[in-house]
Amino acid sequence: MNIADVYDYKHFENHKIRGAESANRFISQPKEEYIESLFDDLVTKTGFNGFEEWAIESQTTALIVIQRDTIIYEKYFNGFGNSSFLAFFERY
Repeated sequence: MNIADVYDYKHFENHKIRGAESANRFISQPKEEYIESLFDDLVTKTGFNGFEEWAIESQTTALIVIQRDTIIYEKYFNGFGNSSFLAFFERY
């Protein structure tokens, strides 16, 4: 177990945390090309053909970048989506 993943809850004691009564709402202004370009050196050095291939092969489930109060990148991989985590946490 030297790599963390979304299924670690199965191996460790965990506690349910009650959600907040109100939550912050983020503005969405995607800068997808810019954020993915930040990974160009990593993608090239590891021999992948592009960012998405790297994300899938590295078993990335989600990448969200928030700058101040603005979501500038939100993308899901490997069968996960923005509602995957809501359903996941509602069960536990």
